[in-house]
Amino acid sequence: MSSSEAAIYAAERERKAQILKITDICIAHIRKYEGFSADPYNEALPGEDPRWYYGYGHRIYNYDPNKHVSITLDDANYLMRTDFNNCLQAVPEHYDIELNEYQRHAIALFIYNVGANKWIRKSTMHQMLTGIKPYDERKFKDFWMLWNKTNGKVNDRLTERRAFEVGLYFRKP
Repeated sequence: MSSSEAAIYAAERERKAQILKITDICIAHIRKYEGFSADPYNEALPGEDPRWYYGYGHRIYNYDPNKHVSITLDDANYLMRTDFNNCLQAVPEHYDIELNEYQRHAIALFIYNVGANKWIRKSTMHQMLTGIKPYDERKFKDFWMLWNKTNGKVNDRLTERRAFEVGLYFRKP
């Protein structure tokens, strides 16, 4: 291997190691805010169809044959990492602006919490990144912080969660 190839290989290895560090930070964040539940729980509001979850906020769909079965901590960790990776894969590397890994991971954390449909359909932040609305960092942060309510009331845990995500998004690589 030539010295230039070795340098490229070392740089790529360092980039992957940095991504893994950021992912581990995000996984710890999910554990903190989602909490672990071995048993299925329903998060639907009164009058809504049931929305069942277990583990670290893993959605259980009606067609899942194990929807009424408890989950082990190991299985919950596996599902959490898989779910987070799916959220990360849903965030393109380029919108109208190029995203760094901190930004991609912060958006993936947000998607993990609110869901991809809300991110795409209801998020002004998504509209800013896709060019539907002009991108403005200050407004972007303000819109992100609006997602801190439960049933229309400010939720301190969600405010704290959003602040962490915003901090990660605006962290310099």
